[in-house]
Amino acid sequence: MSDEYRKQREEVHKEKLEEMLGEMPDFARKYFRSMVIRQNSTNTILSYCYDIKSFFDYLVCQSGFKKYAKEIQLMPLECLEKLNKDDLDEYLDYLNYHKDRHGNSIVNGEATMRRKIASLRSFYFYYYKNGYIKNNPAPLLDTPKKHEKEIIRLDRSEIKNILDVVNTGDGLSEKQLVAYQKTQYRDIAIIYTFLGTGMRVSEMVGLNVTDVDFKNACFHVIRKGGNEARIYFGPDIEKALSDYLGFERDKYLIAAPSDSVGTDALFLSLKGNRLTVRAVENLVKKYAVAAGLSTKISPHKLRATFGTMLYEETSDIYLVADALGHKSVDTTRMHYADMTESHKRRAAQIDIF
Repeated sequence: MSDEYRKQREEVHKEKLEEMLGEMPDFARKYFRSMVIRQNSTNTILSYCYDIKSFFDYLVCQSGFKKYAKEIQLMPLECLEKLNKDDLDEYLDYLNYHKDRHGNSIVNGEATMRRKIASLRSFYFYYYKNGYIKNNPAPLLDTPKKHEKEIIRLDRSEIKNILDVVNTGDGLSEKQLVAYQKTQYRDIAIIYTFLGTGMRVSEMVGLNVTDVDFKNACFHVIRKGGNEARIYFGPDIEKALSDYLGFERDKYLIAAPSDSVGTDALFLSLKGNRLTVRAVENLVKKYAVAAGLSTKISPHKLRATFGTMLYEETSDIYLVADALGHKSVDTTRMHYADMTESHKRRAAQIDIF
């Protein structure tokens, strides 16, 4: 991933953060400044900012809290300690289900609820710890029970189906085929890379051409957390990348504006810009649907498929953790626990007598 691309993303996040802080009470800046000092990433700070902003949006919209301020920016710090657990429980009920100003139903899942509760606890704890408020009801909130979601993976027949579609275009609509004739090699390279390396979509869109090392058959990437790493690839991916670079990518550059910042990117759009995460997600979904697979198939599901196949081949949870770029093997074990049990049962069938 290029430094230029990382800096560009960082600048976008910083601009959005400043915009959101301008919509919140002045006292909130103290908390978010402390996160900067603790060296939290801008993306993490922005996520917390969204959560706390929703809390203030709720407060200022509820009649019982309008006496403190009619606008979020004017809300005083004292309003935090005037709230009790019942008030915060009502906020959680609101998060669980409410209608927006357009009348649309808004439902937050348990993972989102847990994150928003954690953000609120952290926010309250900062002001309580530093003596700005004397009352802290946030620790009294109940956290929704965590239910592990089933990890969606492709089986071998489904892998074959999606590869058949991306290689031939079979199953695509007439409109999709028009685009396919222009992007076939790129799309093949993307699908093969996901299935053959388990790369994150954020890592993929951040790749530059210079990050492809054909001599050592690997990508040079910046993994989650900012660590540099090599992700190795096999002959099928090497051919797919060579075909894309040799037959297609330069054609996209013709459409690129002269001042385009995406011209160094490995994977480009037809306009010569760096592909976005959303564009790659839509690309994967398009081929999955054409292959008759679930509409829930995403780059992350292809990543999980790679992890599954690697574990089935090696039975080495540490190797899978390293290949996927997990900081802790516990993360890997949590996602592949059912497979670990399967291998344990298989061990019991070994005939040693």
